[in-house]
Amino acid sequence: MALRFYGKGNPTDQCPAVFWDPAAEHLYFQGDTVTAVELPTETGMAGRRSPVEAVVSLPPRMAAIILEAARECVGTHDEIVADAVDRRSAAHWDAATERFYFRGNAVTAPAILSEVAAHSPMLPGESVVALPPHAAVIVMEVVREFLASHPDVVQRPVEEVPAVRSETGTARRLPAR
Repeated sequence: MALRFYGKGNPTDQCPAVFWDPAAEHLYFQGDTVTAVELPTETGMAGRRSPVEAVVSLPPRMAAIILEAARECVGTHDEIVADAVDRRSAAHWDAATERFYFRGNAVTAPAILSEVAAHSPMLPGESVVALPPHAAVIVMEVVREFLASHPDVVQRPVEEVPAVRSETGTARRLPAR
């Protein structure tokens, strides 16, 4: 397994962190575990959750890193269908708490957790969640909306990201890379 490490939100060896696995085509987010009770209602994530799902939160300073990883994931597909997932069930920016929230499958595989920990140690109260490729479009949408209203947050250059937004929520055809 070879996870691509995109960065962490802290210059020390602590999380949160973002990874992409080109073989499994999943985005991995390491961050503080958020319980249903702690979730802001506006996220739309507090509803019924599968026993294998978890929600993690990442700070806004991670926006450019998150966008880079999602773009890489999206860029590997000629077409991604994002209407299979409710937009807010995969990713959400909450202005009140100033956090990004990501809902996905909780990662328990020792090989993945070991590779994550090699870049960013797992601290108490943290989890890693995996999001499938179609969720990368939603992640990009959420981060791009955030960056449009918070241009001062970007901490490193990010190439121009093609628009993937759809007002109807239907399938989107993305340019091949």
